[in-house]
Amino acid sequence: MRRLVGPVVLSVLVAGLAAGCSATSTDGGDSAAPQGVEADSAGSGSLAQDAEAQAVTDPALAADATDRQVVTVGTVGIVAPDPTDAARQATALTEAAGGRVEGRTEQAASGDQGASAHLILRIPAARLTETLDAFAELGKVERLELSATDVTGQVQDLDARISALTVSVGRLEALLGAANTSTDLVELESALSGRQADLESMQAQRAGLADQVELTTITLDLTASPTVVVTSPRGFWTGLESGWNGLLATLAAVLIVTGVLLPWLAFVAVLGGAAFAVVRLVRRRRPAGPGGPVPVPATAGDLGDGGPGGPRPGQG
Repeated sequence: MRRLVGPVVLSVLVAGLAAGCSATSTDGGDSAAPQGVEADSAGSGSLAQDAEAQAVTDPALAADATDRQVVTVGTVGIVAPDPTDAARQATALTEAAGGRVEGRTEQAASGDQGASAHLILRIPAARLTETLDAFAELGKVERLELSATDVTGQVQDLDARISALTVSVGRLEALLGAANTSTDLVELESALSGRQADLESMQAQRAGLADQVELTTITLDLTASPTVVVTSPRGFWTGLESGWNGLLATLAAVLIVTGVLLPWLAFVAVLGGAAFAVVRLVRRRRPAGPGGPVPVPATAGDLGDGGPGGPRPGQG
């Protein structure tokens, strides 16, 4: 029995030790696994924070996030003592700012209408404010209107399309260089021509948008100051002058009316003279009646005075 107890106890001890080691290793593995997971989580969280911090502090990324494409147009109305001279100054200010003049119209003073000038200016957007401030020195600003349109989406869409078409054109050119049959050459050339035309059209649109974004279009209207009529005190000489001027104006009007009516009066006189001559000629050529002159019957007075059949004076 003692020989059996020793091996059995030894086996139990060995089994217990083995179980303890297994449990220890299992616990150690379980405890190590969460530590590794937590380390990975901590590491990934740190990377995310670093990336977020970089996105906020990186000037390039910040510029991309805030780089908006805006087209600005406006109208400015200024009353200036001399619109022509003000137009020359506005042109010089625009060119000094790096812009250009796309249209210019000037009109001299005539009658009650003063001189004026109309300019279409393209001013760099970065120097628009200082240029408008300089325009304010040309005279009195009566009107200022500015409107902005965000075209960032259009620009991004065009850029994406241009990039895709550029890659497509490159691939077609590579395929065209490797083509072996005439049919393939014709098909590839046709496809390449269409893609190149689309690419050039989009590049032109992109350049037009870039020009509108870079240069603000300003319509500048310059007008002259209204003329103030100063009325001098009226007196005898002023009244005499006014009367004399009125007389001259009346005589001039009478002469004008006479000049207008004179041809008509002459024409009417000729017609009247011709009509009178015709009437007289008709009366002269009218024949006498068929019975000759009609005798006038004698009266009693005629008989007493020696009329026919009666005694004459001095007779019996």
